[in-house]
Amino acid sequence: MVKLKYGRRKPYLIFNSDCDFFETYGFLCNHIKHKLSFQWEYNANSGAWGNEGRIHFYKTNIGSYVPKPIALSNRLTAGRGVNLIHRLNCNDFIKELVNNYGFAVNPNKPGNAVNRSPQGLIPPANPLAFVPNQYIADYNRGYNM
Repeated sequence: MVKLKYGRRKPYLIFNSDCDFFETYGFLCNHIKHKLSFQWEYNANSGAWGNEGRIHFYKTNIGSYVPKPIALSNRLTAGRGVNLIHRLNCNDFIKELVNNYGFAVNPNKPGNAVNRSPQGLIPPANPLAFVPNQYIADYNRGYNM
């Protein structure tokens, strides 16, 4: 069983079931199709609450990210800038992806806490290695959204 609730304050990122979690994981692992980027922003040195884990949803040719997993839909906020249409801020979830689901530092974007350049993250090369057999169909459904 996976963790289903993320965040320290409302609104939380909540998955209704393990199936929902792995559907979302599949969606996020197809980051090129969905034009997503994952990063850890070093905001603590600028007077912000602290460092922030984010997922950015960039403008695509189809534009609206429909369909997308319901847990993400309930937690997305507006993006900033012309090409960024949504973002998800949730440190707990980003840490979970890194610690337990194979997301790793992008070697092309290592980040730097001193000058506050964000550290990029990338999905694992073989994400199915992190998906129990009974959830592969859920993963595939999310991956192919």
